[in-house]
Amino acid sequence: MAIGKGIRGLFGSRKYRYSWLPARFLLIRKQAEIADVFPCRVENGYIEPEDFLEAIIGGEVWAPGAWRRPRESQHRLIVDALAANPERLAHGLRLDRKELAVSGELERGRIDLLLRDRKGGFVIVEVKIKASELDQALGQRARHRSLFASNYFIDRARIRIAVACLDIPDERIPDLKEWGIELFRLRPSDFA
Repeated sequence: MAIGKGIRGLFGSRKYRYSWLPARFLLIRKQAEIADVFPCRVENGYIEPEDFLEAIIGGEVWAPGAWRRPRESQHRLIVDALAANPERLAHGLRLDRKELAVSGELERGRIDLLLRDRKGGFVIVEVKIKASELDQALGQRARHRSLFASNYFIDRARIRIAVACLDIPDERIPDLKEWGIELFRLRPSDFA
């Protein structure tokens, strides 16, 4: 196959195309169509072919929009602290993965913390800083549970969903529990 002008347009980002072919590149096909091209720019990062291959070899599901992006420092501090000691949330929890990418045909996302409980079940935890972020957590957690179950062929009944937040107003607790979301109230003094 001759590489012409058309293939050159695939490299780079959707906004800024290269006018030359990189020395090393990787084309990912899905049946007859090119699905992904590396190197490429995704959100705030630049992904080389090796980055993609290392993620796949490491067991991550490729989800371009969920590729690691800079997080707020307080969010990152809390996620890292909980990953180092998941029992801060509840006795018997242990870390399985941190910032796990999940994806579906048209959806993608990133799970802050994937924990395991004493019985071997999974607990998907989303960390939120402010009460105003709780609404986002409702749909996000349910979607991530479905994607995780599908990506890893796990029965949804073995997956619990939870939100860990510094600010959970008492009046929001019934709504969250009604949706089947477990709550972990965090104390700001524990993460200062």
